[in-house]
Amino acid sequence: MFFNRLILPDLEQALKSFPVVLLTGPRQTGKTELLKHSFPYSYFTLDALDVRAQAVRDPRSFFVSEEKKLIIDEIQEAPELLSYVKEFVDAHREARVILTGSHQFHLMKGVSESLAGRVAIFNLLPFSWKEIQASPFIDITSPTLLGELLLKGLYPAVQTTPDLNLDLWFSSYVNTYIERDLRQQVAIRDLRSFEHLLQLLASRIGQELNVHSLGKELGLTDVTLKTWISALEAAFIIHLLPPYYQNFGKRVVKTPKLYFYDTGLVCYLTRIKTGEQALAGPLAGPLFENFVINEKIKERVFAGQKPSLYFWRSHDGLEVDLIEEEGLSLSAYEIKLSHTVTESHGSNLKRFAHYAKKPVERMTLISQSLKPALPPPLLHEHWQEVGKK
Repeated sequence: MFFNRLILPDLEQALKSFPVVLLTGPRQTGKTELLKHSFPYSYFTLDALDVRAQAVRDPRSFFVSEEKKLIIDEIQEAPELLSYVKEFVDAHREARVILTGSHQFHLMKGVSESLAGRVAIFNLLPFSWKEIQASPFIDITSPTLLGELLLKGLYPAVQTTPDLNLDLWFSSYVNTYIERDLRQQVAIRDLRSFEHLLQLLASRIGQELNVHSLGKELGLTDVTLKTWISALEAAFIIHLLPPYYQNFGKRVVKTPKLYFYDTGLVCYLTRIKTGEQALAGPLAGPLFENFVINEKIKERVFAGQKPSLYFWRSHDGLEVDLIEEEGLSLSAYEIKLSHTVTESHGSNLKRFAHYAKKPVERMTLISQSLKPALPPPLLHEHWQEVGKK
Protein backbone atom coordinates (compact mmCIF):
# COMPACT_ATOMS: atom_id res chain seq x y z
CA MET A 1 0.00 0.00 0.00
CA PHE A 2 1.42 3.38 -1.04
CA PHE A 3 1.28 6.32 1.36
CA ASN A 4 1.73 9.86 0.08
CA ARG A 5 4.71 11.37 1.84
CA LEU A 6 4.71 14.91 3.14
CA ILE A 7 8.04 15.59 1.47
CA LEU A 8 6.70 15.01 -2.06
CA PRO A 9 5.53 18.60 -2.84
CA ASP A 10 8.97 19.92 -1.89
CA LEU A 11 10.69 17.38 -4.16
CA GLU A 12 8.43 18.38 -7.05
CA GLN A 13 9.07 22.07 -6.41
CA ALA A 14 12.83 21.56 -6.17
CA LEU A 15 12.94 19.85 -9.58
CA LYS A 16 11.59 23.05 -11.13
CA SER A 17 14.70 24.92 -10.01
CA PHE A 18 17.46 22.32 -9.67
CA PRO A 19 18.61 19.79 -12.27
CA VAL A 20 19.55 17.31 -9.55
CA VAL A 21 17.75 16.26 -6.38
CA LEU A 22 19.39 14.01 -3.80
CA LEU A 23 17.08 12.10 -1.46
CA THR A 24 18.92 10.56 1.47
CA GLY A 25 17.77 8.81 4.62
CA PRO A 26 17.85 5.44 6.37
CA ARG A 27 17.38 2.28 4.38
CA GLN A 28 13.83 0.95 4.19
CA THR A 29 12.11 4.34 4.54
CA GLY A 30 10.47 4.09 1.12
CA LYS A 31 12.73 6.29 -0.98
CA THR A 32 12.58 4.02 -4.01
CA GLU A 33 8.84 3.40 -3.80
CA LEU A 34 8.12 7.12 -3.43
CA LEU A 35 10.23 8.08 -6.44
CA LYS A 36 9.10 5.28 -8.75
CA HIS A 37 5.47 5.96 -7.87
CA SER A 38 5.68 9.73 -8.23
CA PHE A 39 8.18 10.36 -11.05
CA PRO A 40 7.96 8.50 -14.40
CA TYR A 41 11.72 8.60 -14.92
CA SER A 42 14.10 5.91 -16.16
CA TYR A 43 15.23 3.95 -13.11
CA PHE A 44 18.59 2.39 -12.20
CA THR A 45 19.65 0.89 -8.89
CA LEU A 46 23.30 0.58 -8.01
CA ASP A 47 22.43 -2.06 -5.43
CA ALA A 48 22.24 -4.44 -8.41
CA LEU A 49 25.71 -5.84 -9.03
CA ASP A 50 25.45 -5.78 -12.83
CA VAL A 51 24.25 -2.16 -12.87
CA ARG A 52 26.98 -1.15 -10.46
CA ALA A 53 29.63 -2.91 -12.55
CA GLN A 54 28.42 -1.06 -15.63
CA ALA A 55 28.56 2.24 -13.73
CA VAL A 56 32.17 1.64 -12.80
CA ARG A 57 33.19 0.26 -16.20
CA ASP A 58 31.31 2.67 -18.45
CA PRO A 59 29.70 5.52 -16.48
CA ARG A 60 28.67 7.51 -19.56
CA SER A 61 26.42 4.64 -20.68
CA PHE A 62 23.78 5.86 -18.21
CA PHE A 63 23.48 9.16 -20.03
CA VAL A 64 23.51 8.33 -23.75
CA SER A 65 19.82 7.55 -24.34
CA GLU A 66 17.27 10.14 -25.41
CA GLU A 67 15.71 9.90 -21.95
CA LYS A 68 16.71 13.00 -20.02
CA LYS A 69 15.01 12.17 -16.73
CA LEU A 70 16.71 9.60 -14.53
CA ILE A 71 16.49 8.08 -11.06
CA ILE A 72 19.77 6.60 -9.84
CA ASP A 73 19.24 4.65 -6.63
CA GLU A 74 21.94 4.17 -3.95
CA ILE A 75 24.46 6.52 -5.53
CA GLN A 76 26.90 5.89 -2.67
CA GLU A 77 27.64 2.49 -4.28
CA ALA A 78 29.29 4.23 -7.25
CA PRO A 79 30.12 7.81 -6.23
CA GLU A 80 32.32 8.20 -9.32
CA LEU A 81 29.06 8.70 -11.24
CA LEU A 82 28.58 12.11 -9.64
CA SER A 83 30.97 13.92 -11.97
CA TYR A 84 29.17 12.39 -14.96
CA VAL A 85 25.84 13.54 -13.56
CA LYS A 86 27.27 17.07 -13.53
CA GLU A 87 28.46 16.70 -17.12
CA PHE A 88 25.03 15.38 -18.17
CA VAL A 89 22.89 18.12 -16.63
CA ASP A 90 25.29 20.83 -17.79
CA ALA A 91 24.95 19.53 -21.37
CA HIS A 92 21.16 19.23 -21.27
CA ARG A 93 19.26 22.08 -19.61
CA GLU A 94 16.03 20.07 -19.61
CA ALA A 95 17.64 17.09 -17.89
CA ARG A 96 16.57 16.07 -14.38
CA VAL A 97 18.31 13.49 -12.22
CA ILE A 98 17.07 12.20 -8.86
CA LEU A 99 19.69 10.45 -6.76
CA THR A 100 19.16 8.47 -3.58
CA GLY A 101 21.63 7.53 -0.87
CA SER A 102 21.30 5.59 2.36
CA HIS A 103 24.20 7.03 4.28
CA GLN A 104 26.19 10.22 4.23
CA PHE A 105 29.59 9.16 5.54
CA HIS A 106 31.46 9.79 2.26
CA LEU A 107 28.59 10.70 -0.04
CA MET A 108 28.07 14.32 0.93
CA LYS A 109 31.66 15.32 0.24
CA GLY A 110 31.39 13.99 -3.30
CA VAL A 111 28.04 15.70 -3.82
CA SER A 112 29.30 19.06 -2.58
CA GLU A 113 32.41 18.82 -4.77
CA SER A 114 30.75 17.56 -7.97
CA LEU A 115 27.27 19.10 -7.88
CA ALA A 116 27.68 22.40 -6.05
CA GLY A 117 24.91 24.78 -7.06
CA ARG A 118 23.08 22.10 -9.03
CA VAL A 119 21.59 19.89 -6.33
CA ALA A 120 18.79 20.19 -3.77
CA ILE A 121 19.15 17.79 -0.84
CA PHE A 122 16.31 16.21 1.15
CA ASN A 123 16.09 13.54 3.84
CA LEU A 124 13.34 10.92 3.96
CA LEU A 125 12.89 9.50 7.47
CA PRO A 126 10.51 6.76 8.63
CA PHE A 127 6.81 7.62 8.50
CA SER A 128 5.62 10.47 10.65
CA TRP A 129 2.52 9.98 12.78
CA LYS A 130 0.75 12.57 10.62
CA GLU A 131 1.41 10.49 7.49
CA ILE A 132 -0.06 7.23 8.76
CA GLN A 133 -2.83 8.10 11.22
CA ALA A 134 -5.44 7.47 8.50
CA SER A 135 -3.91 4.06 7.75
CA PRO A 136 -6.36 1.13 7.65
CA PHE A 137 -3.84 -0.76 9.80
CA ILE A 138 -4.19 1.71 12.70
CA ASP A 139 -7.04 2.24 15.15
CA ILE A 140 -6.51 5.74 16.53
CA THR A 141 -9.09 5.08 19.27
CA SER A 142 -7.27 2.02 20.61
CA PRO A 143 -6.06 2.39 24.23
CA THR A 144 -2.94 0.43 23.23
CA LEU A 145 -2.09 2.68 20.25
CA LEU A 146 0.83 4.57 21.77
CA GLY A 147 2.46 1.42 23.13
CA GLU A 148 2.15 -0.30 19.76
CA LEU A 149 3.66 2.70 17.95
CA LEU A 150 6.62 2.79 20.33
CA LEU A 151 7.11 -0.98 20.02
CA LYS A 152 6.84 -1.23 16.24
CA GLY A 153 8.31 2.11 15.23
CA LEU A 154 7.43 3.80 11.97
CA TYR A 155 9.43 2.11 9.22
CA PRO A 156 7.03 1.66 6.27
CA ALA A 157 7.34 -2.14 6.05
CA VAL A 158 6.59 -2.49 9.75
CA GLN A 159 3.50 -0.30 9.59
CA THR A 160 2.05 -1.74 6.39
CA THR A 161 2.64 -5.48 6.82
CA PRO A 162 0.00 -7.20 8.95
CA ASP A 163 1.25 -9.96 11.26
CA LEU A 164 4.87 -9.02 10.62
CA ASN A 165 7.44 -10.88 12.74
CA LEU A 166 9.08 -7.84 14.36
CA ASP A 167 12.08 -9.71 15.74
CA LEU A 168 12.87 -11.22 12.35
CA TRP A 169 12.42 -7.93 10.50
CA PHE A 170 14.61 -5.89 12.85
CA SER A 171 17.21 -8.66 13.08
CA SER A 172 17.44 -8.66 9.29
CA TYR A 173 17.57 -4.86 9.26
CA VAL A 174 20.51 -4.81 11.68
CA ASN A 175 22.39 -7.62 9.95
CA THR A 176 21.65 -6.71 6.35
CA TYR A 177 21.71 -2.93 6.39
CA ILE A 178 23.28 -1.43 9.50
CA GLU A 179 26.21 -3.81 9.84
CA ARG A 180 26.79 -4.24 6.09
CA ASP A 181 26.63 -0.55 5.28
CA LEU A 182 28.79 0.52 8.16
CA ARG A 183 31.41 -2.14 7.58
CA GLN A 184 31.71 -0.81 4.05
CA GLN A 185 32.23 2.72 5.34
CA VAL A 186 34.44 2.30 8.40
CA ALA A 187 36.79 -0.38 9.66
CA ILE A 188 34.59 -2.35 12.04
CA ARG A 189 36.64 -5.47 12.73
CA ASP A 190 35.08 -6.41 16.06
CA LEU A 191 31.48 -7.07 15.10
CA ARG A 192 30.53 -8.32 18.56
CA SER A 193 31.64 -5.06 20.16
CA PHE A 194 29.72 -3.12 17.53
CA GLU A 195 26.54 -5.07 18.26
CA HIS A 196 27.09 -4.46 21.97
CA LEU A 197 27.49 -0.75 21.25
CA LEU A 198 24.12 -0.67 19.46
CA GLN A 199 22.46 -2.28 22.48
CA LEU A 200 24.13 0.11 24.92
CA LEU A 201 23.15 3.14 22.86
CA ALA A 202 19.56 1.92 22.68
CA SER A 203 19.45 1.52 26.46
CA ARG A 204 20.67 5.11 26.91
CA ILE A 205 18.27 7.09 24.74
CA GLY A 206 17.43 10.46 26.24
CA GLN A 207 20.75 10.58 28.09
CA GLU A 208 23.81 12.69 27.46
CA LEU A 209 26.29 10.87 25.26
CA ASN A 210 29.32 9.87 27.33
CA VAL A 211 31.82 8.40 24.88
CA HIS A 212 34.47 7.73 27.51
CA SER A 213 32.04 5.77 29.70
CA LEU A 214 30.92 3.69 26.72
CA GLY A 215 34.53 3.04 25.78
CA LYS A 216 35.40 1.72 29.23
CA GLU A 217 32.40 -0.60 29.17
CA LEU A 218 33.23 -1.93 25.70
CA GLY A 219 37.02 -1.93 26.00
CA LEU A 220 37.38 0.40 23.02
CA THR A 221 39.26 3.65 22.53
CA ASP A 222 37.44 6.97 22.39
CA VAL A 223 38.70 7.43 18.82
CA THR A 224 37.16 4.15 17.67
CA LEU A 225 33.88 4.88 19.40
CA LYS A 226 33.63 8.36 17.95
CA THR A 227 34.20 6.92 14.47
CA TRP A 228 31.48 4.29 14.94
CA ILE A 229 29.03 6.78 16.40
CA SER A 230 29.65 9.21 13.53
CA ALA A 231 28.97 6.37 11.10
CA LEU A 232 25.69 5.55 12.86
CA GLU A 233 24.70 9.21 12.57
CA ALA A 234 25.61 9.25 8.88
CA ALA A 235 23.50 6.12 8.32
CA PHE A 236 20.51 7.81 10.01
CA ILE A 237 20.35 5.24 12.81
CA ILE A 238 20.97 7.66 15.69
CA HIS A 239 20.88 11.41 16.07
CA LEU A 240 22.36 13.70 18.68
CA LEU A 241 20.28 16.54 20.10
CA PRO A 242 22.63 19.44 20.83
CA PRO A 243 22.34 21.51 24.01
CA TYR A 244 21.08 25.06 23.84
CA TYR A 245 23.67 27.19 25.56
CA GLN A 246 23.65 30.53 23.77
CA ASN A 247 24.26 33.30 26.29
CA PHE A 248 24.18 30.92 29.26
CA GLY A 249 27.93 30.80 29.82
CA LYS A 250 29.21 28.02 32.07
CA ARG A 251 25.92 27.40 33.82
CA VAL A 252 24.62 24.78 31.39
CA VAL A 253 25.55 21.31 30.16
CA LYS A 254 27.20 21.32 26.73
CA THR A 255 27.08 17.58 25.88
CA PRO A 256 24.51 16.32 23.32
CA LYS A 257 21.75 13.84 24.14
CA LEU A 258 21.35 10.59 22.25
CA TYR A 259 18.25 9.40 20.37
CA PHE A 260 17.40 6.85 17.66
CA TYR A 261 15.49 7.72 14.51
CA ASP A 262 13.09 4.85 15.23
CA THR A 263 11.74 3.59 18.56
CA GLY A 264 10.97 0.16 17.09
CA LEU A 265 14.68 -0.44 16.62
CA VAL A 266 15.29 0.67 20.22
CA CYS A 267 12.70 -1.83 21.47
CA TYR A 268 14.26 -4.62 19.43
CA LEU A 269 17.77 -3.87 20.70
CA THR A 270 16.62 -3.65 24.33
CA ARG A 271 14.42 -6.76 24.09
CA ILE A 272 11.12 -5.01 24.70
CA LYS A 273 8.50 -7.41 23.33
CA THR A 274 5.11 -5.78 23.90
CA GLY A 275 3.48 -2.38 23.85
CA GLU A 276 2.73 -2.76 27.54
CA GLN A 277 6.44 -3.21 28.29
CA ALA A 278 7.25 -0.17 26.16
CA LEU A 279 4.90 1.97 28.23
CA ALA A 280 5.65 0.52 31.66
CA GLY A 281 9.33 -0.44 31.68
CA PRO A 282 12.37 1.63 32.65
CA LEU A 283 12.65 3.03 29.13
CA ALA A 284 9.00 4.15 28.93
CA GLY A 285 9.68 7.85 29.50
CA PRO A 286 12.75 8.00 27.23
CA LEU A 287 10.92 6.07 24.47
CA PHE A 288 8.03 8.55 24.56
CA GLU A 289 10.44 11.47 24.59
CA ASN A 290 12.34 9.93 21.65
CA PHE A 291 9.08 9.47 19.73
CA VAL A 292 7.95 13.08 20.24
CA ILE A 293 11.35 14.54 19.36
CA ASN A 294 11.42 12.42 16.18
CA GLU A 295 8.02 13.81 15.21
CA LYS A 296 9.29 17.36 15.72
CA ILE A 297 12.32 16.58 13.54
CA LYS A 298 10.12 15.12 10.80
CA GLU A 299 7.85 18.15 10.93
CA ARG A 300 10.82 20.32 9.96
CA VAL A 301 12.60 17.88 7.62
CA PHE A 302 9.51 17.01 5.60
CA ALA A 303 8.91 20.72 5.09
CA GLY A 304 12.39 21.03 3.60
CA GLN A 305 13.78 22.84 6.63
CA LYS A 306 16.81 22.19 8.78
CA PRO A 307 15.72 21.32 12.32
CA SER A 308 16.86 23.91 14.84
CA LEU A 309 16.13 21.75 17.87
CA TYR A 310 17.97 21.57 21.19
CA PHE A 311 17.60 20.61 24.83
CA TRP A 312 18.59 22.66 27.88
CA ARG A 313 20.03 21.49 31.16
CA SER A 314 21.72 23.57 33.84
CA HIS A 315 24.45 22.24 36.10
CA ASP A 316 22.10 22.49 39.07
CA GLY A 317 19.59 20.07 37.51
CA LEU A 318 17.07 22.24 35.68
CA GLU A 319 16.13 20.72 32.34
CA VAL A 320 13.85 21.40 29.37
CA ASP A 321 13.37 18.45 27.03
CA LEU A 322 13.14 20.34 23.76
CA ILE A 323 13.91 23.86 22.56
CA GLU A 324 12.83 24.94 19.09
CA GLU A 325 14.53 28.01 17.63
CA GLU A 326 12.44 29.93 15.13
CA GLY A 327 14.10 33.13 13.95
CA LEU A 328 14.43 35.52 16.88
CA SER A 329 12.20 33.55 19.23
CA LEU A 330 12.11 30.17 20.98
CA SER A 331 9.53 27.52 21.81
CA ALA A 332 10.13 25.26 24.81
CA TYR A 333 8.59 21.82 25.40
CA GLU A 334 8.38 19.44 28.33
CA ILE A 335 7.52 15.86 27.31
CA LYS A 336 5.66 13.84 29.94
CA LEU A 337 4.32 10.29 29.50
CA SER A 338 1.77 10.94 32.23
CA HIS A 339 -2.00 11.08 31.67
CA THR A 340 -2.13 13.92 34.22
CA VAL A 341 -0.20 17.17 33.91
CA THR A 342 -0.36 20.12 36.23
CA GLU A 343 1.11 23.60 36.45
CA SER A 344 4.06 22.20 38.43
CA HIS A 345 5.19 20.23 35.37
CA GLY A 346 5.80 23.55 33.63
CA SER A 347 8.10 25.03 36.27
CA ASN A 348 11.27 24.34 34.28
CA LEU A 349 9.74 25.93 31.21
CA LYS A 350 9.15 29.13 33.18
CA ARG A 351 12.68 29.04 34.62
CA PHE A 352 14.14 28.61 31.15
CA ALA A 353 12.08 31.53 29.86
CA HIS A 354 13.46 33.64 32.71
CA TYR A 355 17.09 32.82 31.84
CA ALA A 356 16.84 32.85 28.02
CA LYS A 357 18.03 35.94 26.20
CA LYS A 358 15.57 35.42 23.37
CA PRO A 359 11.79 35.65 23.91
CA VAL A 360 10.12 32.28 24.55
CA GLU A 361 6.91 32.55 22.58
CA ARG A 362 5.46 29.16 23.53
CA MET A 363 5.84 27.01 26.64
CA THR A 364 4.15 23.68 25.93
CA LEU A 365 3.64 20.44 27.83
CA ILE A 366 3.24 17.36 25.61
CA SER A 367 1.61 14.34 27.24
CA GLN A 368 -1.17 11.74 27.09
CA SER A 369 -3.54 14.01 29.00
CA LEU A 370 -6.84 14.80 27.31
CA LYS A 371 -8.05 17.69 29.48
CA PRO A 372 -5.18 19.35 31.29
CA ALA A 373 -5.90 22.34 33.49
CA LEU A 374 -2.98 24.65 32.82
CA PRO A 375 -2.96 28.41 33.45
CA PRO A 376 -1.40 30.79 30.91
CA PRO A 377 1.24 31.09 29.65
CA LEU A 378 1.49 27.28 29.70
CA LEU A 379 0.06 25.41 26.73
CA HIS A 380 -0.69 21.74 26.22
CA GLU A 381 -0.42 19.42 23.24
CA HIS A 382 -1.70 15.83 23.19
CA TRP A 383 0.91 13.54 21.64
CA GLN A 384 -1.38 12.79 18.68
CA GLU A 385 -1.33 16.49 17.79
CA VAL A 386 2.47 16.71 17.55
CA GLY A 387 3.68 17.49 14.05
CA LYS A 388 0.29 18.59 12.71
CA LYS A 389 1.37 22.13 11.80
